[in-house]
Amino acid sequence: METRKTTSLSTKKDLFARLYPDGYRPYRFRWFDYVLALLVFLTAFTGYIKTLTPSIGAGDSGELTTTLYNMGASHAPGFPLYGILGKLFTYLAVGDIGYRVNIYTATTAAGAVLFLFLTLLKLLGLNRTREDIASQKPKAILSVHIPALAASLAFAFASDHWQQAVGGEVYSLNVFLVSMMIFVMVWWYEELIANHNRQEMDFAYRKSLLLAYVMGLSLTDHQLPLWYIVAFFVVMFPLTFFALFANKVKDTEHFSASETFDIWWIVIAAPFLALFVMQFSGRLGLLVLLFGMLAGYSFFALLLSHLKEEYRKDFMIRLPHVLTMGGLAILSVAIFLNKAYLARLIYPQDVGWILFSIFLVPTYLMVYTLVVKLLHLKSNWVDRVFEIMGFGSLLFIFAMTIYLYMMVRANALADLPDPKPLSWGDTRSLEVLFNQMLRKQYGGRAASGGINYFWGQLAWVGKFIVDQYGIINVLIGIGGFVVMLFREKIWATYLLWAMTLLAVSLIKFVNPEVDAWTQSFQVVMHIQNFWVYAIFLAYGYQALIDAASGSWSLKSVNEDA
Repeated sequence: METRKTTSLSTKKDLFARLYPDGYRPYRFRWFDYVLALLVFLTAFTGYIKTLTPSIGAGDSGELTTTLYNMGASHAPGFPLYGILGKLFTYLAVGDIGYRVNIYTATTAAGAVLFLFLTLLKLLGLNRTREDIASQKPKAILSVHIPALAASLAFAFASDHWQQAVGGEVYSLNVFLVSMMIFVMVWWYEELIANHNRQEMDFAYRKSLLLAYVMGLSLTDHQLPLWYIVAFFVVMFPLTFFALFANKVKDTEHFSASETFDIWWIVIAAPFLALFVMQFSGRLGLLVLLFGMLAGYSFFALLLSHLKEEYRKDFMIRLPHVLTMGGLAILSVAIFLNKAYLARLIYPQDVGWILFSIFLVPTYLMVYTLVVKLLHLKSNWVDRVFEIMGFGSLLFIFAMTIYLYMMVRANALADLPDPKPLSWGDTRSLEVLFNQMLRKQYGGRAASGGINYFWGQLAWVGKFIVDQYGIINVLIGIGGFVVMLFREKIWATYLLWAMTLLAVSLIKFVNPEVDAWTQSFQVVMHIQNFWVYAIFLAYGYQALIDAASGSWSLKSVNEDA
């Protein structure tokens, strides 16, 4: 009996240890980290100001500055958050309006660098400080701070991010919002995993709600962050829950960590299999992506059958409600795709269906939560998850209501005499607003050029990264991704999915020509991927420092502070 118990405990330990062999001890910010973050921000900001466009520049700068100043809507999707925040900068007592808007762009671009540095400290600093750090004299850790600084500044002055930082464009704000979203995501994940040993879990309640709000906010400038959010729910969410429950398996039942982690390679390979298959059949490619998502959720499904009785029983009691919510979610997505996303145009009769699809799941979750509280039902971890999802979905929608700004301003400008201030789209009604938000003016997906052309486009997109960082840094970044896959398996998988989904979606929907002229306006849509690649670059730098100091390991490295 004793042997059986020992084996089971060892197996249980091995399951979480496959993710974090040295345990999970997160990096805690200290005062000098904030000082360094401020210096990184000021370094980037100073560089941008020194090279700032003196007034309105080429491209969309004139239109964006004009609509921002007049508080109108820009071309689809309208960029309402860009306009609201940018209007504040027009009151600066320096230069002309164009120059002030350029300062605004430089500020958001430098903010993205700041969040990159803070994110890197969290990721690179895992298990790099002693548990009694509070009693030690604070000092920088070379293998954390040097790669974080180097990768942050490499991104700050990457050619296309720098170019967008010095003129009145929307892409700097976009990467700022993405950087803030991923930083909050790291913060959320850290609290969840650091407290995985607790008997009663709160699932990082406040940070979960903050993350939901920031996700919604990230879509109110440009819709490029959408694919990072999709990747979160496809792989990050189920894999995080897998890690959270990894040490809550039954003490009397064998659970094979090795067999379970074999599935991980399916999750990693799924987006790349989809790339290949989608060239022959787009629908079949979507099925491959669905298969990858199911592989991700299968981690938690496998774990569920081996959970301790109290956790498994809670889930089984609420299983009908889980299935109901899943069915409503599928119905909502189907309606939204049919009536909004895939429709050529949205008409007045479609608005009710769209609103129904948006509020169906949040309404169910909130009614469910209210009933549970009114009936004082026994505490159940599934109820806690439902409550967070309910409030989180409402906060996500609340953040998206910033788009109503365009509707309010369109109605305010409508009665003014001609010539009216520039405001794109006449968004005075909800159907026109939805058409503007979903970029219906650009038409449907471009026709594919075939599989050979697709791989040329993909290589072309890969060249974008080389243009930003140089071939040596790109090779270091590839090595850094491999290191990250061993040290932070969940994060490496998520970031790979996010980058792949964004790159492929842009290729499939735009079908760009592979030439220098097209590159000049397509590359800016990939800047958030350059931000992510800086994370891989930092892991590569850290591995080189570890190797030079003789502490090389694919696992996290314990260091004294």
